[in-house]
Amino acid sequence: MYYVVVQGIPEVARAVIHIDEQSGKNKYKLLVEGDNLRAVMATHGVNGSRTTSNNTYEVERTLGIETARSTIINEIQYTMVSHGMSIDRRHVMLLADLMTGPAGICTDVLMRVGVVSVKESWISLQTHCCNQCGKSFRQSSYLKRHMLIHTEEISFLL
Repeated sequence: MYYVVVQGIPEVARAVIHIDEQSGKNKYKLLVEGDNLRAVMATHGVNGSRTTSNNTYEVERTLGIETARSTIINEIQYTMVSHGMSIDRRHVMLLADLMTGPAGICTDVLMRVGVVSVKESWISLQTHCCNQCGKSFRQSSYLKRHMLIHTEEISFLL
């Protein structure tokens, strides 16, 4: 057995080793109660590529918005299956698309009675991105003006 020591992470309150015997081989899972996904992933002996979290905000900060979107999809599916309900994955993906966008994770989209009508979906907005720094703009004219800062042509605008 390979020994993994998780210590020195102040945000972790408790760690439990779970042995999964379903596949015939003993698979060990480290279940951590707390935050700081980055530190847990960096712990010697922990396979960072197989590490997951149900804290979507922390996943976004650590791994990015696309991984947070996948986490939202997986958590909704897991919760529904745990309660004996099934929902088409495509519908969950649409919901996750509404909840994630350029501004990060938005939980205001959800209400107890359903999805709040979103006036302007970020999906429907065409964005124009700067290929130099990655900054995005809603109008191409803003991008053209922004591109001047990457060249010497900015001096005449000042």
